[in-house]
Amino acid sequence: MASQQAHINPEVLVWARQRAGLSIDDLALKMSQKIEKLQDWETGGKLPTLIQAQSLADHLHVPLAYFFLPNKPVQELPLPDFRRVGGHTVERYSTELYDLLIDVLYKQEWYRDYLINEGAEPLEFVGRFSAEGDVFKIADDMRSVLNLKSQDRSSVSDEAAYLRLLTEKAEAVGVVVLRNGIVGHNTKRPLDVNEFRGFAVVDDYAPLVFVNGKDSDSAKIFTLMHELAHIWIGQSGISNYQYSQNTFSGPMGTEALCSLIAAELLMPQNEFLELSSTYKYVDDLVTEAARSFHTSLSNVKLRRLQLKLVRGIEYSPAVHQVDVADSVKVRSTKPFVGGNFYRMLCIRNGGPLTMAVLNSAMNGDLLFRDAANLLSLKSTKTIVKFSRFAMPVEQIT
Repeated sequence: MASQQAHINPEVLVWARQRAGLSIDDLALKMSQKIEKLQDWETGGKLPTLIQAQSLADHLHVPLAYFFLPNKPVQELPLPDFRRVGGHTVERYSTELYDLLIDVLYKQEWYRDYLINEGAEPLEFVGRFSAEGDVFKIADDMRSVLNLKSQDRSSVSDEAAYLRLLTEKAEAVGVVVLRNGIVGHNTKRPLDVNEFRGFAVVDDYAPLVFVNGKDSDSAKIFTLMHELAHIWIGQSGISNYQYSQNTFSGPMGTEALCSLIAAELLMPQNEFLELSSTYKYVDDLVTEAARSFHTSLSNVKLRRLQLKLVRGIEYSPAVHQVDVADSVKVRSTKPFVGGNFYRMLCIRNGGPLTMAVLNSAMNGDLLFRDAANLLSLKSTKTIVKFSRFAMPVEQIT
């Protein structure tokens, strides 16, 4: 019996392939198909079978139903885009970024409804300031709400520990913090740190910050504070900020403001100046400041430039690019095993959101299937195993 043909729209197939950033050669290689066959499908000369159409959909990361639309879909990023290259908005975005946004917004909307049903009150700090606000006033307010103290830095051993501490403080006041280096649980779909470093979703009940897990720990720390600043000024958006000399020169834009706030939170001016006064040699100061403030050498040098401790001509853009390149390290996308795997899921989905999903599932208020989707799990069986790891025994028996 011949396989049923799929009467797909060739225009949509071409759109899906180009959206995925693949050439015909690339797609043919991925699918183990002849290039000529794909060309026939794209021109409408021949039709794929339903099985082949489903394979196309899987490889191009689109729903199968898209191929049967009369016109190619028009997809726009669901959040404001603050990414800039040469002063212009980035026009092209990857399927990974788009699909990640859809997934994260789905999680955030569910958690928002959960909190409202639980009787939560709106968070007062969300949108407390505007994009025209004063850097120091905003930073002081954030420092107070988040309970940030100078001792926090000395209480941890390294940048990874400091990142965990800052994340805990943000979650303690009601911000959902997600960190991931892939789309959902798909290790074959890594996120590109050169495309975006993070984004913020402003909401009175469930404000959310996403940090690209492919970055170095020092960069993740800066991204976390940068995106939290977005929450305080009430502006959702996708960021790929470059904390550079341009960050504090020229007109003050949203990204520049948030980067300056992050710099002030991580390297307070008064503490930075005090530390600077104790060192005779710049190299010694930069090394110690990077260690003390748990940040990169590049950010320390730029902080010096910002605070007018060094002339702009002394700061080489070439050196800056080397520092930045060294700070961006590709992280492994392989899932952890055992208990570490579940801890990683909490990091990827945010601790409070994860516990809310588990509680709802174990209480019968949420289908295991939906809980698995919310936590980006392949199997519903993992929900029970996850609950035993994350919750006390008395809560799941």
